[in-house]
Amino acid sequence: MRTAATFAALRLVDHAATLGIPASMSCAWLGLEPAALSAPARLPALQMYKAWSALRDESADWAVAARASTAWTLDTLGLLGFAVSAAPTVGEALATAARFTSLITNDGRLELRTEGELTRAIWHREGAPAGGRALSNEVMLVGFARCFQLLAGTAARTATFRHVLHDRAAHETLMGIELEDRAAEDSIVFSNKTRDQVPPRANPALWRYLTALAERETRPYAAASFAVRVREVIRDSLETHRSAELPVIAKELHLSERTVRRRLEEEGTTFRALALDTRVERARALLEQPGAANIEEIAQDAGYAGASTLGRAFRKKRGLSPSRAKVWPKLSKH
Repeated sequence: MRTAATFAALRLVDHAATLGIPASMSCAWLGLEPAALSAPARLPALQMYKAWSALRDESADWAVAARASTAWTLDTLGLLGFAVSAAPTVGEALATAARFTSLITNDGRLELRTEGELTRAIWHREGAPAGGRALSNEVMLVGFARCFQLLAGTAARTATFRHVLHDRAAHETLMGIELEDRAAEDSIVFSNKTRDQVPPRANPALWRYLTALAERETRPYAAASFAVRVREVIRDSLETHRSAELPVIAKELHLSERTVRRRLEEEGTTFRALALDTRVERARALLEQPGAANIEEIAQDAGYAGASTLGRAFRKKRGLSPSRAKVWPKLSKH
């Protein structure tokens, strides 16, 4: 079931209150009792879409979702916000946000794509970008752009939206960047110059603890995702020193290679992308272990032919070399 966290609903109710709309009305849109907003529960994502549409109609403001999202702070995002805040670098903060987006909603996912000196954060969500779904897409993009600014101290470069921005001027004023609508994808673009920057509340030891907790918390929400299943099989193969190539993984899943490719494409990803992400994540975990092995051994353990292959993949995904990443645990001592 596609769901959203109640704290995301609380953001809608809070903004509605600033417009003079009583909580009883906004909670009715959400199909919730007001007391349920403080509970660590989930509600159907479809109900969130309906509520955003109702708020837009009641406020007669096409930019209402963007306005609500500019009030986001990392502290209002629960476990995800705390994990992102504690990340050792801005680059790792972005990666953490992408990895655990299902703490907010499992009706979509955030993909990070390096484009030269830029990183594009792409919000993938099934369905036509219209009505409340389009407004919810705005919430995610504007909210992440806001959190990036809090982490890096600088705004994102640009943003693109698949739907039409009926009040584009208001959106650009709110976000403070150039926007494009009717685009091929919903995305925000950041400069890679900030990737190695240390966030104000960086705490690598705490970050490792919180990401482990987030991993456990997100398992129930991601259970319906085929991509998650594939990623888990790849991870298990690497940890047990077995091949993580497509023919082997497909056999583990009792599916044909063609079916694996098709089902991953339906979720907006590829086997190659998942394998790359999982291998890099495996290498990162090994690099952070006390007394970590040399880079060559780590490369082999993560399924790479050698250190140079790992180095290219790691720099492309993380924006720095494995040898530099190896020093991150030391930051927790300062």
